[in-house]
This record gives sequence, structure tokens and C-alpha cells, in this order.
Amino acid sequence: MDSTGAALKYASVFPLNIPDGTEMDVFMVEDGCSSNAWETALSTVKDVNTTIFTFPVLINGCTTSYIGNWNGAAQAPKYIIAYNSQTDSVYDQCYNVPKQGYFPGGPQFTNVAYEDGLKIEANFAAAGGYLSYKLKFPSKLFMQSHASLMF
Repeated sequence: MDSTGAALKYASVFPLNIPDGTEMDVFMVEDGCSSNAWETALSTVKDVNTTIFTFPVLINGCTTSYIGNWNGAAQAPKYIIAYNSQTDSVYDQCYNVPKQGYFPGGPQFTNVAYEDGLKIEANFAAAGGYLSYKLKFPSKLFMQSHASLMF
């Protein structure tokens, strides 16, 4: 849930390991495929342990498989949420999630669908951006989609 009261659904193999009820800051990375953008983001945030980094995927060929590295930054992100662009590809909409351990520094990664990404963008701007817009995880309980049970 975000600080405007909007509920957001996310897809991940494992639920994000965030303590129940914790409010997390959100920082929008301009270009998730740019190492410079990651270094700027990581030097801007006050605390990576309480910040979720978010960015759109499938824009200008950027996919989660080509996320820029942050090796030049003094710290690594701990939480990343990517959101898909509008696409007709079922694979890109639902399954563009890298394996656990894919990223350097081991951040927890998840993604949200296009519609929820639009909510994040709009609500982030309306709330005033970084340090004003928050995500809250009221419970570690999560719902499994019926579609994920199909083979």
C-alpha cells in the first residue's frame, strides 16, 4: 500500500523481506539500464535500508536483464521494484523478473504490472517525490494468483 492509500500488487518468487508495517521511502531511478543513473540514485538516498528503488522496464529496450550496475557507488540498493511498460506480451507483463541473486550486492527484486506502475508514478509525483512518497507493507502474508497455479 502506498502513502496515498492505493493498494499495489507485486509479483515475486518470495515476498519482500520488509518488517510488517514498515514505511519505506521510494526513489525513482530515471533509467534503470544506466549505471550513472544508479550511482546518482545511490548517492542521493539517505538510507538504502529504508528505500525502495523503482524504475520502468521495457522502455528504450531496457529490461530487467540489462539493469545498469552500481559498482561505482558507495552502497548498493537493498530493495528494487521495477514496473513494466504497456505491452501486449504476456511474458514481458508477468515474467520479466530475474532470479534471486541476479544483481550485484543481492538486492531483493520484484516487479509490478503496468497499471500499478502508473499508480506509483502518479502518486509519487502527487506526494512530492522522494522522502514524501512511501510504500508500506502491512503484512508479510501474500496472495497467490490462481493463474500461477496453472501449468
